[in-house]
Amino acid sequence: MKRLFVIGGGGREHAIVWHLVGCYPGATIYCAPGNPGIARLATCLPLAPTDLHGLVAAAVAVEPDLVIVGPEAPLVGGHHTKAGGQVWGQQVPRMA
Repeated sequence: MKRLFVIGGGGREHAIVWHLVGCYPGATIYCAPGNPGIARLATCLPLAPTDLHGLVAAAVAVEPDLVIVGPEAPLVGGHHTKAGGQVWGQQVPRMA
């Protein structure tokens, strides 16, 4: 069974979770922090998207097959790579 971890709590992340539920029936989906709509589809974890240490610890604990990052903050500086596994997120341009 797949374990998926979505980071964020807005409409974009709700759409992602909704799509994952349809594509991976039976998968365990976690979302941090999520929102009331996401909570009907996934297990929400009370972590802010800016709590990088907490997000990494949660990702290590739930051992997801894939982490999907909605907001930019967890991607900046490469912090998402500390969790291991596969991470997908939008490309963040580097500041010169």
